[in-house]
Amino acid sequence: MPSKVQQKDTRTPEQIAIESARNSNYNILIPMIDAAYVRVKNPITGKDPHFSTADSAFFDLYKNLSDIGLQEKLDKELQYFADNYNPAWNDVINNIHEYLQPKEEEDPCAEQV
Repeated sequence: MPSKVQQKDTRTPEQIAIESARNSNYNILIPMIDAAYVRVKNPITGKDPHFSTADSAFFDLYKNLSDIGLQEKLDKELQYFADNYNPAWNDVINNIHEYLQPKEEEDPCAEQV
């Protein structure tokens, strides 16, 4: 019987961290008081900074994590917070989705009045 040859994992450490975070049972987001604050466990850096949920830095990190493939997990976590902890998380969800929507650029050739 031939022995099985192990193949080397060619993924980068960042790719492995992202996949681990996506498949993990642990949250990336940690809810704080009255949906006003949140900690975000960044799977790439390992840091967990504390943010106001109205802070643009929180929205930027959320977007960065979404762009690397974690949006579905983040959205599920926020919805869980809204359903099980505090309905005020629905406002956070709405603000994030509004922030993530592509901005319509003004047409510089548009006639100005």
